[in-house]
Amino acid sequence: MKRTISVIILIAMAIPIGFFFYSLYQETNTAKPDIIYKKITSFSDIDLLKGKSVKPVLYTSVIPLVSLTVEKRKEAFISIMLPSILLAKHKIKMQREHVESILAKSTRSVEDQKIIDKFKKVFSLKDATLIPKKLVTHSTSIVLAQAAIESGWGSSRFFLQANNIFGMWSFNPKDDRIAAGATREGKTIYLKKYLSLEGSVYDYFQTLSKVGSYEKFREARRQTDNPLELIKYLDNYSELGDVYTQNLKTVIEKNDLQKYDDYKLALSNVQ
Repeated sequence: MKRTISVIILIAMAIPIGFFFYSLYQETNTAKPDIIYKKITSFSDIDLLKGKSVKPVLYTSVIPLVSLTVEKRKEAFISIMLPSILLAKHKIKMQREHVESILAKSTRSVEDQKIIDKFKKVFSLKDATLIPKKLVTHSTSIVLAQAAIESGWGSSRFFLQANNIFGMWSFNPKDDRIAAGATREGKTIYLKKYLSLEGSVYDYFQTLSKVGSYEKFREARRQTDNPLELIKYLDNYSELGDVYTQNLKTVIEKNDLQKYDDYKLALSNVQ
């Protein structure tokens, strides 16, 4: 069986439903962004980037970009993706800081313990002190490059119909999901459907923080934040192996994606 299938199965089995992660965010986030929820029904609905300060626009639906020129299509895709990436990173940062504050307490409230227990379950941990090491992210340029490759710069059916950027599978009938066109051993393959693009990005970060296939990536992430170094450890993300990591490098360099690593959310209440 191809390595991609086995890796995707691990991903799907490892990720709890999006609503569970969202509830953890609600319980731990102390600086809630004033998010602008928006559906894209035409190109004019896209807030194109205008500098390093990014409006917290959370897109709940998207449209095909194929009618645009290659340059405009990439500009639109990055403008759509960047707010969701930064919002997911902010969410994880707030969760980590709140967990650290709980761990620093001499005594914990019932609610504090519930939060700790939930994260221990999410990451399959026995030692609560390891939770903050799981609540980490990495360079925005890597996320953009993988999003571009996995969704075909926003052209995939799963991106358009399910806000599923990275092709995350679903094995839980209770998930909100859509059927893929292919089958596996005669059975229908399903992919997760998200309420917004941010939900897909959040699942992506959680996957890389917990699935065993990415242990070397996590080790490297603790040593460096250089995207061109880190992508070398994402060979398990695709059956293409080293060819996939070379493709990531090409996408990052050709589209100058590293410049987005310094972009921030335009929020007065973000710490």
